[in-house]
Amino acid sequence: MYIERVKKALDGIAEEVSELAPRRVIAKIPIDKVPEAVERILTEFKNMVYVSQIVAVDHPDQKQFELNYNLWAIGHGMITLRTRIPRDNPRIKTIINLIPGAKGHEQEVYDLFGVVFEGNPYLREAFLKPPELRGKYPLRKDYK
Repeated sequence: MYIERVKKALDGIAEEVSELAPRRVIAKIPIDKVPEAVERILTEFKNMVYVSQIVAVDHPDQKQFELNYNLWAIGHGMITLRTRIPRDNPRIKTIINLIPGAKGHEQEVYDLFGVVFEGNPYLREAFLKPPELRGKYPLRKDYK
């Protein structure tokens, strides 16, 4: 069964794995284990995985960002790796060394939320926003 394969792959690093719907699994992962979780998913599904999107959610009341890595395991379904990072120092290791197609997704989250993906040499501002917004992150809830 699909969820059992994900649980097996993430054994020992996932804080929780649940099935949201058929072919839709969510796993809560500690911030420092995201690259390892991606690597294990790639191994379990024989590299037939791509990044559908990386979604950031701003939680200013909790002083955190939630990052959701939506990975599509071809022929199986969606796996969301969910983690939390501090809002005052939003940094996490890149996964572009594992899935090069994550480059644009990381760039977008950096540009609009200010999350730094350590090890990604392609991060730059004004990827999606005009130059006058440099240093500002328009999808943060406190943006004015």
